[in-house]
Amino acid sequence: MTKFTGVIVVGILLYSGEINALTLGQLQELRTVVIEICRGGSMQGETKNMSIIATASGKVVVIKRFMEGGADAKIEFTNAEWKGIKALADSDGYTACVDSTLDKFIAALKS
Repeated sequence: MTKFTGVIVVGILLYSGEINALTLGQLQELRTVVIEICRGGSMQGETKNMSIIATASGKVVVIKRFMEGGADAKIEFTNAEWKGIKALADSDGYTACVDSTLDKFIAALKS
């Protein structure tokens, strides 16, 4: 997936009406984090945009400086949910990984 395609994915989601609570800047940041995860090298550890923390029940993705005022956003995934994301990231379906994972992150942030 090119950067251009990633912008299209965010654009489609923006117009879908499902993500009214997120700003365009937050969507762009979220897209960056999802792309890092889907490239496969960031399934654990830390990058400048996020960190992934293992817990007994799953993983917590911390998106740095995501909220207004610079606060971090935390998204919790169960082990089963994370295995689904990891399977997508480990496959050759990069576009499917970005699409599916972005949807999961948006849904988690809305709840």
